[in-house]
Amino acid sequence: RELEALIKNGLESRVLRDGARVVIMGAPNSGKSSLLNALLLRERAIVTDIAGTTRDTLEERTEINGIPVIFIDTAGIRKTDDAVESIGIERAFEALEQCDIALWLHECGSEESQDEREAFERLAGKKHITVFTKSDLGKSFAEGQRPFNGEGIKVSSLTGEGLGSLRERIAELLRPSSEQPVLTNSRHITALTGAKRALSGARDALLGGFGLDCCSTDIAEAMHLVGSVTGRSADEDLLDTIFSRFCVGK
Repeated sequence: RELEALIKNGLESRVLRDGARVVIMGAPNSGKSSLLNALLLRERAIVTDIAGTTRDTLEERTEINGIPVIFIDTAGIRKTDDAVESIGIERAFEALEQCDIALWLHECGSEESQDEREAFERLAGKKHITVFTKSDLGKSFAEGQRPFNGEGIKVSSLTGEGLGSLRERIAELLRPSSEQPVLTNSRHITALTGAKRALSGARDALLGGFGLDCCSTDIAEAMHLVGSVTGRSADEDLLDTIFSRFCVGK
């Protein structure tokens, strides 16, 4: 159980090293590119009033409250006969599958379309934040009209309203969920995963009525793998892996 908790924490914490992938999705003209520019504090994406301006994914790195983040701007989600735009929309869904968090954008005061409802269902099981954009226009939802259960953050990429709250919410979702030691090294996570597998094999052997001598190989393997993380065991291959990252001078 302790190994499982450490592995889970390590997988969540890898964003501290590699950066979290945060995809920005929504209908055409919902303010995706404008929000990307506002979060980056610079004009990176082209912004126009023409629906379908963004036709491919656009990735940019930045930091949110000290956490490295890769924002991914995507094509607007809608049904279209345009072959190029269709490819862009498919890539948007591919980015959704690989992301750590999805920002789902919907313009304040606008009705929820069938395309949006169908796309929103694909966020199930993903960490996501609903973002109601263009709040500076002063539009409000009629009673019973507000979509997506009415939960979300209102923002304006023009005035900056709500951007601080959005950044804090992103950081909150990305912080490790426990106070255990944080593993950000992929080698450590791989080693502990192997140790967990070896211990499971030893446990199954015991439950199957086999003696300790039959479990000794699995137990020794688990001890070796944990030792490769704590420093208590190190073979030649491991030392080569570690020191390959250093430039040793004269």
